[in-house]
Order: sequence, then C-alpha cells, then structure tokens
Amino acid sequence: MARHAPQALTALAPTVLLLAARKQRIDGARFDYPDHRGARGARLLRPLLRYGIPGAIAFSRVFRGQHHISDTVAGALLGRWSTAVVRRELISS
Repeated sequence: MARHAPQALTALAPTVLLLAARKQRIDGARFDYPDHRGARGARLLRPLLRYGIPGAIAFSRVFRGQHHISDTVAGALLGRWSTAVVRRELISS
C-alpha cells in the first residue's frame, strides 16, 4: 500500500488544486459573470469534462489490462449515483 501512495497523491492533486482555486476565487470576490464567448466555451467544454476525459481514462485502463470492463462500468455508475446524492443534498440545504 505504501508504494502506491505517491500515485494516489498525484491523482488527487488536480482535484485539490481546482477546489482551492475555486474557493479562493469565490472568497476573494473575483467571481464574475462570464461574457458571451466564455459562456459558449463553457457550454462546449462541459461535455468533454463530464464524459470525454473520464471515458478516455476508463478506456485506457481496460485497454492496458488494469481493470475489467465491469469495473469501469460499476465505477461510472457509482460516480453518477454519488454525484446525484451530493447534488441533491447541496440543493436541499
């Protein structure tokens, strides 16, 4: 387990940095409404971030033999379910 710790930290680093930048942007009052081009770019980028990158990672892990297809499908379903639960809890509070 100890030899996999650097890989786990490397995998979590982008998420931690993104959350820290988002918190700083909101707390620092630098949050502003996007202009028309920014909104269009966000609309085009959302499906890529939501489906493209996770799909590519899942495909690469199956292709390299690190996971079975059932593992990746179960992980995707678990991720979608947990996202729905968190979103519902955040909206209800």
